[in-house]
Amino acid sequence: MSTELIGPVQPEVISPATRYITALVTRGASAYVENAHVTMEAPEVDGRLTPLVINDGPARGNTNVCSAYAHYHDYAAHEFARRFGKVASALLSAPRALFGAYLRLIHVDRIVYVNNWLFATNPRHGLTADQIAELTKHLTRRFPDSAIVFRSLNRMADPAGLDAILANDYRLVPSRQIYLVDTASGRHLERGDFRNDFAMLRKTPYSIVADAAELAPHAARIAELYRDLYLRKHSRLNPHYNAEFFAMLFNSGLMNHRAFIRDGRVDALTSYIVEDGLMTAVLTCYDLDLPRKLALYRMAFVLMIAEAGERRMLLNLSAGVGEFKMLRGAIAVQEYDAVYDRHLPRSRRIAWSAVSAVAGLGQRFSPRSQLR
Repeated sequence: MSTELIGPVQPEVISPATRYITALVTRGASAYVENAHVTMEAPEVDGRLTPLVINDGPARGNTNVCSAYAHYHDYAAHEFARRFGKVASALLSAPRALFGAYLRLIHVDRIVYVNNWLFATNPRHGLTADQIAELTKHLTRRFPDSAIVFRSLNRMADPAGLDAILANDYRLVPSRQIYLVDTASGRHLERGDFRNDFAMLRKTPYSIVADAAELAPHAARIAELYRDLYLRKHSRLNPHYNAEFFAMLFNSGLMNHRAFIRDGRVDALTSYIVEDGLMTAVLTCYDLDLPRKLALYRMAFVLMIAEAGERRMLLNLSAGVGEFKMLRGAIAVQEYDAVYDRHLPRSRRIAWSAVSAVAGLGQRFSPRSQLR
């Protein structure tokens, strides 16, 4: 295993993943994600680059994709208030403040994230148990005061990857509820909401553009759509991708994109990663100021499901709007962070136990009937 970036190669042989990771490492995460105050590296594990996000702890205001404090404290509080209202949230303000102070005291954000692409939902890590063992040994020697964390793990999408991590004594911490569609089963085709949305998609006056080179000139517009939906409507703890991020993303070739364009303007975009047997939805944004009857959000989602269905792939639709997704054939699945803390002092290990317990308690507030 090498901890250095791969050496200079000809542009035509650089893979999309390498191009994307190299951009983040070379310019720094905050050049593209404005609330990612972290360091990025990319060790080479048997010829494959694995992105590392190194958070040394003291910075505040980080996005939840690279901060345990933001994810398990701030974002959890935001979601609780959204679901149960301000009164219920206020009743928990005192214990929540104590929990937050405790997390800061024990430096919960001293973390090295493995396979963190700065997405809410990462692609599969693709590492064997032996590779994880070697990488973990290297990272604990180099970062003796940091927890080692893999994000975006679930049993349904990557059972082998999850088992490889568990074989190395990582603990699973409940992260969030996500939604997956097994398109090979064809059950989504029986859903009336899917059929209705697909009928609208077939009649849409929008042109659907997939060529990333055609989308690159629209990077600023797409960044605006993303910001309005993910940051202003939902939470500023989401990654703040700027126009340079989208320009770099289109240039990298890492994802498939589908943009809804009319009169020369992008009004919606959905982007996803295709792996062996798995599609992972990374982002979907649309113009919030346009009439809802245009059904841009619904069409973007049904387009992803239909394309996954053509490939008979499992589709990871990430978290949020669970009822909407389940009405279109998705099922709820538990996602985890995997934490290695055996090298840390006992006080830090107890802290991660507390995080796991609180996160598990929070999961009880989620709908359980379809949770796997």
